[in-house]
Amino acid sequence: MHALPAHMVPSRIRVIDEQPLNAQGKVDRRRLEELAGEPGNGTTVVGPASDAKVRIAAIFAETLGHDQVGVTDNLFRLGADSVQIVAIRQRLSAEFGRELALARMFENTSIRTLTTAFRPRPGSLRTTRRRPVGG
Repeated sequence: MHALPAHMVPSRIRVIDEQPLNAQGKVDRRRLEELAGEPGNGTTVVGPASDAKVRIAAIFAETLGHDQVGVTDNLFRLGADSVQIVAIRQRLSAEFGRELALARMFENTSIRTLTTAFRPRPGSLRTTRRRPVGG
């Protein structure tokens, strides 16, 4: 099967007529980044459609300090670092009562792929059992 891993699939694609060039005739990467971030660039935020996605989106947005997060947005492009990924993983574990392997968090960096990763697979999910304090 010829398929890319989820973390290699772009979350957005923007078609441009020609690549912006710098004074040396090379691709102007800064201008490309500016084009990608401009409002009205043809990208839209895809909102969460299920209860699980709504809950995950709220955790992403709150942890990263964003007003809204789309289901296809990449955590790292939103500014997440490894410490925030660990914090998100801990909050997801508390919210859903299940623990996802940390490696799966780095493989599934959007709400859409992370929701899929939360579907039970043999050996990939462990139920978090909480014991009472002092007991």
